Amino acid sequence: MIDKIRNEIPACKNYTYVDVSGRCPMSNPVAATIAEFVSVCQNEGARKDEWVAKVEQVRAKFAAFVGATADEIAFTKNISEGLNIIINGLDYAPGDNIVFISALEHPNLVYALNHLRARGVEIRDVASPGYDYNISEICAQVDAKTRLVCLSSISFRSGARVKIKEIADILHKKGVPLLIDSAQSLGIIDMNMTELGVDAMAGSIQKGMMGTYGMGVLYCKKEFAEKLVPVFLAKFSVAAEDKREFIQEDPNRIIYATGARRFEIGNYNYMGLYILDTCLDILMSIGVNEIEKKVLGLSGVLIDELVKRRYRVLTPITTAERGGIVSFMPENPKYVWEQMTEKKIKLSLRGDIVRASFHVYNNMDDVVNVLKAIDDIR
Repeated sequence: MIDKIRNEIPACKNYTYVDVSGRCPMSNPVAATIAEFVSVCQNEGARKDEWVAKVEQVRAKFAAFVGATADEIAFTKNISEGLNIIINGLDYAPGDNIVFISALEHPNLVYALNHLRARGVEIRDVASPGYDYNISEICAQVDAKTRLVCLSSISFRSGARVKIKEIADILHKKGVPLLIDSAQSLGIIDMNMTELGVDAMAGSIQKGMMGTYGMGVLYCKKEFAEKLVPVFLAKFSVAAEDKREFIQEDPNRIIYATGARRFEIGNYNYMGLYILDTCLDILMSIGVNEIEKKVLGLSGVLIDELVKRRYRVLTPITTAERGGIVSFMPENPKYVWEQMTEKKIKLSLRGDIVRASFHVYNNMDDVVNVLKAIDDIR
């Protein structure tokens, strides 16, 4: 089955594609799903009732994929929207604080948090000179005024992986919720929300989920969602039997939709939902545990070989502290990345870091090709 998936991705024939942390190349099944949806739009206009029913089917399927209930899933545009929904849904008092690690987080989260400073929220930035998640250092910044801790499941910069359950358990004893940015883990490593004890998780589908841009997913534990106030409101955000016709009688008393649904506004990205449905079929046909096992194996080999070649590798060696990303710092990172690109090897350049990343469609040939190119460049 894994070989079949690789064969269904044309980019894997054209490149050594080790850049899922940037985006996943489109598979033939996803392209076919898009073509079918576009054909309906061209030839029929729409199948709105069918599309609306699809929303709930995909909601239930994705909920099962992440160990949640359907009421705990909302659909968004992207991760940034999901993060902002949670961050801005809390009612802050002057002196309240949020804890995170800017050195490991994507700029989108950094901006979202810094935006709260104008509301009197203290943003506590934990130092991370080793580019890793030090749970004791994080928890040392948590106090009675901490309203939220925001972390990536896997850092887009270093590839370090946070021990989610361990920190969630500690935070919950202190009464503090945990928000996870799952950009670099969803679809690649096991992200069972119930088992991990996460309060909220923002994700998207263009990376590990093997989908496209413009479609995001948001998990919010039901009891946590009930404590949040939606920043925006539309008909899908409120409790109603008939979303097309219903207007609540008392305009001063708004009844929010159950759980995470309260965060959904306007029409859905219906094509994105069909794409997500196709991607879930692909990923669930293998199982995320098998995918995780494979990417840990490939990333482990690359780390070992880079260390032998005396490169500075930022990604932790132990499997419990990493995923499919391998970040290293050559002397001239831009030159190395440019030479790799010329050799038809797709990976990312992030500042002074060269970043390779693996998914289920990768194999040992890809690792060998990366190492051969590195040796040729040296």
